[in-house]
Amino acid sequence: MASYTDLETGLPTSLQLGDGDPVFNIVYPYPNRQEAEKAAEARFNRVRSDRDSVQLTLSATPEIMPLVAEGKLNLSSFGDREDGLWRVKSLTWSLGGAGLQLSVSGDRLGS
Repeated sequence: MASYTDLETGLPTSLQLGDGDPVFNIVYPYPNRQEAEKAAEARFNRVRSDRDSVQLTLSATPEIMPLVAEGKLNLSSFGDREDGLWRVKSLTWSLGGAGLQLSVSGDRLGS
């Protein structure tokens, strides 16, 4: 929930994105509705992102070599929870006894 000053009435007003619990209150009051909406949306996306995350370690194959941070990764045949489209947050390449491997962390795109 974010609060702002309604420019037409001059009264403090609040808005909420999503429904249900938990409700996260942004303490800072924003000067207008547009800024309050942006802040509430950013907080909503951050909370959703933290909830839906994935971490994988994969053997290097030609298909995954082009992956970059902020890129998209479409998983299938991993499981109902894991399958779907993910945003790559970080990548770590390593070379060891198992060969070249890629560790990926990401968050879910979409709902």
